[in-house]
Amino acid sequence: MSHDPIKWYKRLGVLGTLLPLVVIAWLVAGIVLVMNTRGKQLVAQESYRLIEQMGNDAVTSLHGRLREIGALNRSLAAAVGTLPRDREAVMALAPVMIEFGGDRGVAGGGVWPEPRRFDPAAERASFFWAREPAGRLAFIDDYNQPGAGYHQEDWYVVGRHAMGKKGLWSRTYTDPYSGQPMVTHTEPVADAAGGFLGVTTVDLKIEGMEEFSAVWGGKIDGYVAIFDQTNRCLSFPDLSMARRQVGQAVDGRPQWEFLTIGEVAAAHPLVRPLADEAAAMNREILRRAAAAPGFTPDMARQLASDSAKISGEDAALLSAALADPLARDDAGSQLFSTFKMKDDQWLGKPSVGFMFHVPDAYWKVAFVTSEARATAVASHMVRLLMGYVIATVVVILAIAVWALNRGLVRPLSVLTRAVERTGELVSAGRYKELADDPIPQPGKSELGRLAAIFNSLTNRVRQEHVRLNEAVHAATADMQAAMESAENANRAKSAFLANMSHELRTPMNAIIGYSEMLMEEAEDLGQEEFIPDLKKIHGAGKHLLGLINDVLDISKIEAGKMTVFCEPIDVATMVREVEGTVVPLVAKNGNNLKINMPDDVGSIHSDLTKIRQTLFNLLSNASKFTDQGLIELTVTRTTGETGDWLSFEVRDSGIGMNAEQLGKLFQSFTQADASTTRKYGGTGLGLAISRKFSQMLGGDITVTSVEGEGSTFTLRLPERAPEPEAEVPPAAPDGTAAAAAVEDDEDAARPVVVVIDDDPNALDMMSRFLTREGFQPRTATNGRDGLALVRSCHPVAVTTDIMMPGMDGWSVISEIKGDPALAHIPVLVVTITSGREMGLTLGVADFLSKPVDWRRLSSVLRKLDPHPRPELPVLVVEDDPEIRELLERSLKREGWGVVTAANGRIALDILQSVEPAVVLLDLMMPEMDGFEFLARFRLIDRFARTPVIILTAKDLTQEDRQRLSGQVSDLIAKKSLVLGELLPRLRASLDADAASAAGPRS
Repeated sequence: MSHDPIKWYKRLGVLGTLLPLVVIAWLVAGIVLVMNTRGKQLVAQESYRLIEQMGNDAVTSLHGRLREIGALNRSLAAAVGTLPRDREAVMALAPVMIEFGGDRGVAGGGVWPEPRRFDPAAERASFFWAREPAGRLAFIDDYNQPGAGYHQEDWYVVGRHAMGKKGLWSRTYTDPYSGQPMVTHTEPVADAAGGFLGVTTVDLKIEGMEEFSAVWGGKIDGYVAIFDQTNRCLSFPDLSMARRQVGQAVDGRPQWEFLTIGEVAAAHPLVRPLADEAAAMNREILRRAAAAPGFTPDMARQLASDSAKISGEDAALLSAALADPLARDDAGSQLFSTFKMKDDQWLGKPSVGFMFHVPDAYWKVAFVTSEARATAVASHMVRLLMGYVIATVVVILAIAVWALNRGLVRPLSVLTRAVERTGELVSAGRYKELADDPIPQPGKSELGRLAAIFNSLTNRVRQEHVRLNEAVHAATADMQAAMESAENANRAKSAFLANMSHELRTPMNAIIGYSEMLMEEAEDLGQEEFIPDLKKIHGAGKHLLGLINDVLDISKIEAGKMTVFCEPIDVATMVREVEGTVVPLVAKNGNNLKINMPDDVGSIHSDLTKIRQTLFNLLSNASKFTDQGLIELTVTRTTGETGDWLSFEVRDSGIGMNAEQLGKLFQSFTQADASTTRKYGGTGLGLAISRKFSQMLGGDITVTSVEGEGSTFTLRLPERAPEPEAEVPPAAPDGTAAAAAVEDDEDAARPVVVVIDDDPNALDMMSRFLTREGFQPRTATNGRDGLALVRSCHPVAVTTDIMMPGMDGWSVISEIKGDPALAHIPVLVVTITSGREMGLTLGVADFLSKPVDWRRLSSVLRKLDPHPRPELPVLVVEDDPEIRELLERSLKREGWGVVTAANGRIALDILQSVEPAVVLLDLMMPEMDGFEFLARFRLIDRFARTPVIILTAKDLTQEDRQRLSGQVSDLIAKKSLVLGELLPRLRASLDADAASAAGPRS
């Protein structure tokens, strides 16, 4: 019988595999038994030691920070003690030292002399500086005012008893001025004779402790808490548990009292182990203090009797810290302990804690982590050792199997790895590397033939990839060229629309202006037969202007520059307003309008302007194609899976449409067919704009129609239009409530300034600034409340934001200036708004678009100077001779003197001999345009405040606004607001108001 090598390999392979497996099982069982008993205990102890070392590093870091502040205060005390008792010397030296290189963690500090020691005539003569939010140290003089003194404060009393000993850190408290949690380092000051002169203090913000705890707590996957000498919480995982409000700071923020860890444990039993360990460490400190040289129990009694704010227990701990029994450098002088917690308050599992003593300060730092985290090193070492053993046995097993199966396994392994490599290259698209990494051919065996075939296939794949890649590159180049061509075309279209809007509006100004003027003259001369024709000319001009505006609207939508402003909308009110606007248009063709709307239709959060324009377009479209018929507007509210939806259905009994006409209904510049355009007119943009508006608001417009019977358009909108989510600001004081607040005598004597802004942070900042500058601020969070405030208190000035919900800033300004009783009040705009309204504040008195509204122009000029005088003419700077003639004739008829110039350069020459009362300025002119003229005009001192009115058909771009930004006089951008610049502008507005009340402006 012949030998069968395959069966021999199988038998030997099984034996070679079982033996290593038995060895692995035996080794693993032994390792697990040892490591889970004594080994795990030893490694756990080592893990604790590592966490203890980490805690020592953290305490060393904290101690270094405290020593740094203490050294600063000792230097300040030494310097004050050697200075002459002169106020100017202290005022010059102390803030320089307290500044401490701009260290934001240092909240302030001061010098606090004993009564009449520094100044024999003064009971209190303190010097205190606090760091403002901007980082500057500001002198605070309140401690020198009549009232309770500082000599009974606990931090001052401790300083008196610290003479000859050491400085001491105060308990945790909240600063009454800034509302900042902090601690104070107190250092006694000795005079030249060694007597007690007073104390110096340096305040340290607690927020640094919170950052310290967060960093080190993250390193141990647990948390860190810090307690002062009396076990009050300096830093705590949940500060809301460790403090209670006891009042308000000067700036209105809450003033907190920080609890001891014992008080916290009384309310939250799970933190009792923390409290017990901190109390045990304090007992050990008291025990060691009793044996320290120089310690007397009388000191604790004296501390408690000197200040009502020091309890007996706190006095004992403070006197122990003054004795400083742990000042020695040997290891035994530092306190450390570990403790267990069965169920931690925050980790929710059994935990282990490490309590450290902070040298000098006598604070405690607690590190708490879960027991699993603390013993993680032991578990890791067990897994690591097991892994090493298993890896070793696996290597032995692999060598045995390799030796037994060399003739078969090795070639297959090489071939398998090569195939996998080829698959990776193909998956990654790295076809070019296929030829560089062919599959090795293991001899002329069957495997070798298989490798040769696979290499041949791989080479063919590479060649095909090269061919396809070349084709893709060619197609990509064609697409890139097409995209660049499309982008160039789009830019050309935008430039064309911008230029054409200006070029078309300029002749429109002449057409509409001359037709209005001729109609007025025809009425004056009694030539009534010309008026109908003139009205047709005027109407044609207005129609063409509407076409221009529609084209610009559709262009802005397609360019993505049309914005959405959402606000709460009462649907019933909006529909009634639309009805009042559209009724005359509906009645023009003898139609009737019927509104079907439930009483409880409710409200919608969307863009009022766009919905109103869409409804107007749909109703006017229905009216145009219906004659002697009925038009119905039906409003319904439905609830679906995505929330509530509002449907506005416009049904008419007009001419209707067929399927072909419906297919191209919403295309721009397209109507149903050519005959419809000829008969009914129109641009074909109204429905296209309306649908794009509805889609911007999250909805759509659908239509059904039967030719000869009528059409039904349905506008469907979600209850809340999509908009970027914004953080809801905290509630600000209500303006109306503020108006009713009772004023004290001091506030009543201050001039009132009304501040209107929906941003509570801006209100707070403006209020604090105005109060500091001697004004009485009254705030409102919206336009309606602000207007009520203005009417109720008649302020000396008003500041208002522009972008506000409900009534915006422009509406507020219009109401104020339209009320004779309020029109004299100066208004300052404080805003971040941009867009067309920006033209109203670019160093000009007003901004009028062409074609000119002559009544508005006359009204603006009358506001600027109610009594026109020929010796103070209006300077008209306009390159179009027809526009100049129109302006000159209209202004002269109003009683104004007029001087004209064809461009900015001529206008500057005229100014050498003429002093205009007002300048009417076009922006786009040859030789010198309006931008350059305005810049040079404002450089002339006597024209720095001369009113300028912009007359232009140009839509201002961002570049235009940048060119004009240097001319801003009454706009303060909120994003770059500098409070120091606000007061001069406010006072300038008040002075200008007083001057205008005395007589017309010259």
